[in-house]
Amino acid sequence: MKQFIPLLVRVFVLIGGCTPKEEPHLSVEPGSIAFTEDGGSQTLRVTSNNPWTATVSGAILMLSSTAGDGDATITVTAPPAFSAEDIAASITFSSGDLSAKVDVSQAAQQTLLVGDTEAIPWEGGHFPVSVSYNTDFTVEVDASCNDWVTFVQTKALSSGDLDFKFSANESGYPRFAKVTVKSRSGKVEPKTLVFIQEEKKVSEADADIYSLGVTPGVLQFRQEPFVWKVHPRYDYSNLYMNKLFLCMAGYDGEYLGWCKMRDNGTQSVNMTFEQALEVIKGMDALSPGLRKIIYLVGWQYLGHDSKYPAFFAGNEALKRACDKDALVSLRWLMQEARKYNTIVSLHINMFDCYIDSPVYEKYLEADVLAKDRFGELIHGDWGYKVSYAAEWRAGLSQWRLDTLCQLLPIAEQGTIHIDAFHNKVPIPDANGNIVGRGSPISPWHAARCGDDAQADIQAKKNIVGYLDAKGIDVTCEGTVNDVGTGVSPREGWFPAYWGYSDLLTHLLALNAQQATGPNCSLEILGTNANAETIFNNGLPLEQQFEWWKKDFCKKSTVYLYLNTFGRKEMRYDPGASNDRNIAVFEKGVRSFYDNGVMHLAKDGHELVIGGDVFLPAVWLCDEAVVAYSEGGYSDRTWTIPAGCSLPAGVQAWTIEAAGRTPFTGFKIDGRKVTLSLAPGQMVIFAPDESTLNSIHE
Repeated sequence: MKQFIPLLVRVFVLIGGCTPKEEPHLSVEPGSIAFTEDGGSQTLRVTSNNPWTATVSGAILMLSSTAGDGDATITVTAPPAFSAEDIAASITFSSGDLSAKVDVSQAAQQTLLVGDTEAIPWEGGHFPVSVSYNTDFTVEVDASCNDWVTFVQTKALSSGDLDFKFSANESGYPRFAKVTVKSRSGKVEPKTLVFIQEEKKVSEADADIYSLGVTPGVLQFRQEPFVWKVHPRYDYSNLYMNKLFLCMAGYDGEYLGWCKMRDNGTQSVNMTFEQALEVIKGMDALSPGLRKIIYLVGWQYLGHDSKYPAFFAGNEALKRACDKDALVSLRWLMQEARKYNTIVSLHINMFDCYIDSPVYEKYLEADVLAKDRFGELIHGDWGYKVSYAAEWRAGLSQWRLDTLCQLLPIAEQGTIHIDAFHNKVPIPDANGNIVGRGSPISPWHAARCGDDAQADIQAKKNIVGYLDAKGIDVTCEGTVNDVGTGVSPREGWFPAYWGYSDLLTHLLALNAQQATGPNCSLEILGTNANAETIFNNGLPLEQQFEWWKKDFCKKSTVYLYLNTFGRKEMRYDPGASNDRNIAVFEKGVRSFYDNGVMHLAKDGHELVIGGDVFLPAVWLCDEAVVAYSEGGYSDRTWTIPAGCSLPAGVQAWTIEAAGRTPFTGFKIDGRKVTLSLAPGQMVIFAPDESTLNSIHE
C-alpha cells in the first residue's frame, strides 16, 4: 500500500503535463477605419495574449496607447485634414513574430484656390482666372456690375480657369467689379476677386483733371447698404479721437528672444494722470469747443500690455499722491477732463494672455486659451492668445467686462478702445518678424467645438453688443485685413477705427458718419494729429504742444472739414504714386497733391496749400474759420468758402496752448480776408469769444 501512493502521484503528474500550451495570437478589429476631413476619434479592439506595440505611418494620428499587454481598446484620433489629397495611412500592431495592420484613410481638406486678376482693357473680352479645387463651388458676380461682367464657365474638372466675359467700357472712366467664389459646403473661406477695367482714353483737352496734366482714372463712390447693429453715442466724424501713452511695462523677450511672455518688473513712465490732464488742457486750448475722446494706453498694472487678460487694477506709478490708489486717480482724471471737452476712456486688449497675469491659471483651467491641433498653447508676438469663442462660451468675456465697468465709470464715458482685436494669430520668427498669421485662432477648439474663424468673429460681435447694451461704443485698431477684426465696417458694429485706410472696400463705399478713423494713409481723404506719438517723444511739453498745433491745423481741421461733404470719386494717374491722386467731394470740394504739396480747394478757391490753412472751423459754427501758417506769410488774401460766412464785427484770436490773445491783423472785404501770420501762428475767427468757450456735456 505504501508503494502504491507514489505511483498514483506519478500518474497524476503525467496526466497534468499533457495540457497543451496556448499559441500566441494577435488580432485587431476593425481592419480599416475612415475619417472625414474634420478628423475625429474612432476605437480599435486589440485581442492578444502577449505584449504588443503599435506604430503609425503615413499620417498624423494620435493613439491613446502605443503599447499594451493582452486585450485592449484604444482610441485613434485624427486632426482636421490639411492636405488637398485624400490621406492613406496605416497602424501596425506587433507582438513577437505576429503583426496586424489597420488601414486608415481620411478625406482631403476641401480646397478652393483662386488666382489673381489682371487689368481688363477697355475693349473687354474673355479673361481667365486660374482655379484649383476639390469641392463644389459657386461664382457670384456682384449685382452692381452684372450688366458688364459675365461668368461663362469653369474650364476644368479639378483645376484650370474660370472664364469671365467683359463688355467694352465706353464711359471714359475705369470701373471695378467684385466676384465672389464660394464653396457649396461652406467649409472653405469665400474668395473675393476685384477686377478693374480700364477706361477708353479721352483727349487731354476733354479730361477734367484739375490742372495736373494727366488723363485720370476714376474710382467712384458707391454707397453700400448699411444698417447700424449698435447705437453709437458719438459722431466720430465730428470730433478728435486719439490716444495718450502713459507708461510702458518692461519685459525680457523670453520667446524667440523678442516676444513678450511676462513683465520683468520694470516700467517706463511717460506721463502720470496729473500730467495727462495738463496735456488735455493744452489740446483743448488749441482746439476750443471741439469734443475730444482720448484713450489711455498703459493705465493698468505696470503699463502697456501688462497682465492681460486681467485689467482690474490701475498703474500705481501714475496716481496722485493724495489718492488711495491709481483707480481713484483715474476716476478723477475722467471727471476733470470733461471740463475741457474731453472724454477720457481706456485702451484695452481682449486677445493677449501673459503667464504672470492674475487670471492666467483661471484661463488655463477653463480651457479658453488658443491651442494648436496637438493641444499646445500657441505663442504669438505678445504672449499666448485667448480664443474669443471659447472665452465667450465660458462666460469669462462677460465677467472681465462686468468687473471693469464696476471699477471705472466706462458706461458714463460711453466709449472704449479694444486694441489688437485681431481674427488671426501673428506668427513670429527668431529675427523679429511676423512671418504669417494663423487662422482659426485655436485649431484645437475648432476641431472639438467648431470654433472656426467665423465663430471667433461672432464672439467678437457678442462682445461689442454686450458693451453696446451697457451704453458703450467700441472702437478698434483696424478693419478686416490681417491685423483687423474680420468684421466689415459695412456691417455696422464699429463707429470708428484707429487705422482706416481701405480705399476700395470702405472709403468709397461708406460715408464718414458710418465709419471713420484718425489714421488714413491717404491724407487727401482726411487724417489726424497723432497725440500718442507727439506726447511721447521726450521733448519739452511746450514743443510738443507746438507740434500738435501744427498737425491739428494741417491734418485734423482738414479731416473735420472733409467729413462734412459726401465723397464722389478718387481720380488717379494709373501707374503713378499717391502724389497724383485727386479726391473729389460734393459741393465743389477737391483735395490733391501737387509736387508733394497737399492742396484743398472749394469752387476753385484754395483753402489749404501745404502748411498754410484757411478753413471753416466746422465744429464751432458756420461763422468760424481757423487760419494757420507753418512758415508764415504777409498780406495773403483768402476767399471765404460757400457755406461759411464771417459776420460784421467778427473777432479773431491767436491760439496757443497757454491761452488766447486778440488778433487784429486782418481785413475783410466781402468774401475776401487778408491777413499776415508769423511762422507757427494759429488764429480763429468767430462771432464772439463765447463761441470758443462752449463745453460739451
